[in-house]
Amino acid sequence: MTAERPLLPNLIGGLLLLAALTVAAVGGLLARDPDLFSGLALPSLPKVEAPAILDTRRTTGPDGLTQGLFRPEGEGPVLTFDAAGVAWGDAEPFRTAPHRILTGDDRWNGQGGRLSGLFDIPRDAQVELRRITEGEAPACADGAPGRWLAVSHEGPTVVVAVFSGEQPPGPEGSPARLCALARVQR
Repeated sequence: MTAERPLLPNLIGGLLLLAALTVAAVGGLLARDPDLFSGLALPSLPKVEAPAILDTRRTTGPDGLTQGLFRPEGEGPVLTFDAAGVAWGDAEPFRTAPHRILTGDDRWNGQGGRLSGLFDIPRDAQVELRRITEGEAPACADGAPGRWLAVSHEGPTVVVAVFSGEQPPGPEGSPARLCALARVQR
């Protein structure tokens, strides 16, 4: 006695074998004549503009930090940035550490003064706030030490401000005071 084979599995197996042979045959044709489907027109995809990754207004080094020597637009100090180090004029460099990113729309004191007005920058411009960690930044006129450095880039121009106070410059009655302001260019 012989066992009967079910019809459906045999049919599916046969169709799979036929599909594999067809794919192999088309592949063989393409291998012998690559231009066989060259006239085939594919639909074009819509062109999408990629967002700008780099802000071209920034004056930064290869690692994204402000780097190099910057001269004043008029009277004022020459500033040299070397990663976290900043030399203000002829003084010894001081060190900074990132604190947070602000915009020109942010207030820097309790009287409502905005960074955009202080720096003469757009309200949506980015301002980097750094904490001064080592060395001595320019002091305020009353001798209060500089504790915070704010940096804004607009084209080749960099605006830098030094603030006093244990708390960072901010809107809620911040005791921070402006000690020094410099506008420099590469």
